[in-house]
Amino acid sequence: MASRTFQILGYDIYLGSKMLPNIKGQSVPVQAYIKCDGKSGEQFDIFFINQKRPLQQDDSDNYPNITRIDNNTWGLMFVPTEQYAWYVDLLRNEDPVWVTLDDQAFLNRVYCAGEPVGEGELGSLAG
Repeated sequence: MASRTFQILGYDIYLGSKMLPNIKGQSVPVQAYIKCDGKSGEQFDIFFINQKRPLQQDDSDNYPNITRIDNNTWGLMFVPTEQYAWYVDLLRNEDPVWVTLDDQAFLNRVYCAGEPVGEGELGSLAG
């Protein structure tokens, strides 16, 4: 099992109700996506998919995550639009933020790690 981890050094956010990126020859309706970039050209895209109808299984489960691990490491994952704020908050407020891409693409993930306990935002208010 191959995987690659890289630190996110920058990101772009795209919002729009009619975006249709082409993923493996299929137009996928997304409400937002975040493009995360690493130091050596790595890229990880997070696509946010809405539910078609209330009380239905989330449509993000209908699209598989993708990973390519080589000199141009790239991956993507689909998540529900309800999780958009989680990812934006993580990118804006945590440092460092990491991506691990796995050849079993369902294991792709974004996370922060290695932070000291109690390092939260309250420390910046004490000064």
